[in-house]
Amino acid sequence: MPICKICHSQLIKFLSLGLQPIANAFLKKEELSQPEYFFPLETGFCESCKMVQLVHTVPPEQMFHANYAYFSSVSRTMEEHFLEYSQELTKRFLQNPGELVLEIGCNDGILLKNFDRTKFKVLGVEPSGNVAEAARKRGLEVINEFFNANIAERIKREKGSAKVICAANVICHIEPIHEVVKGVSLLLD
Repeated sequence: MPICKICHSQLIKFLSLGLQPIANAFLKKEELSQPEYFFPLETGFCESCKMVQLVHTVPPEQMFHANYAYFSSVSRTMEEHFLEYSQELTKRFLQNPGELVLEIGCNDGILLKNFDRTKFKVLGVEPSGNVAEAARKRGLEVINEFFNANIAERIKREKGSAKVICAANVICHIEPIHEVVKGVSLLLD
């Protein structure tokens, strides 16, 4: 019986879409003769904490790697959204020079590029090497690792506490969710 990622109670499976390949895991011509990775796409419901979740999580290294296919900046709508979002975060939470803004899963820097880096410290954490490099080419500082409590401790030691921590469409991809929450708790001002 599958276990809830939040409260560790038993899940009730309610939808199975069979074996599926990973989204955006496009094969090159020379890879077509090799076995493709598939995972069971099933959802479950936890009666205890009411969380709906995937029953099986793809290993993070299988999805987020040196050749990750999705770059957020290809969408004009996303560009506009993240510009407005950064303005709202600045207005509501950032008042003092030197305050730290951290984004977990910063992709190519679509959100972080909008913060005033002459006024605030801006840092991304991104496990996919190629998109992390694209963010660096925008002049952003990026840690190319998976976010966890150890990374949070290191950031706090080197940069101080974060005034703002963002994660857009990221938490749903992280299996050890308690580790991420612990890291956010350690790092958030």
